[in-house]
Amino acid sequence: MCTRYPSVKFLATFLSRVNQHEVCIMSQKFRNLHIYGCWWYLNNPSMIESITRMRLELLGTAFTSQHSDARIMDQIVYKWAHSRRVISGALVEQVSFCTVTFRANSSHNFDSLPLTSVTNRHFGRSR
Repeated sequence: MCTRYPSVKFLATFLSRVNQHEVCIMSQKFRNLHIYGCWWYLNNPSMIESITRMRLELLGTAFTSQHSDARIMDQIVYKWAHSRRVISGALVEQVSFCTVTFRANSSHNFDSLPLTSVTNRHFGRSR
């Protein structure tokens, strides 16, 4: 479908954890395939963390971390409370890893950049 309809943006979320790697690779190959969210039964912190880390490593930020198919407000509140905490932690660690890797492979001096204080302030972490 992605090949046949290249101008159509397909949004996809998968029920099974075992399909997550395959869909990430498919999303790399087909720019019109956009992965979003964790399905209801994958919506617990350990699964969200694992899937988000894999997506960040394979896709960068070219995906939607979480969505809501909730029919009542109570479902959204609890879902976002733990999802936001887990996703922000994975994102901060990925940015930190990329920063360290970039610094190690660069001759520039980045020590004056306040990256840690900015990420800590945005994600509510103490120093």
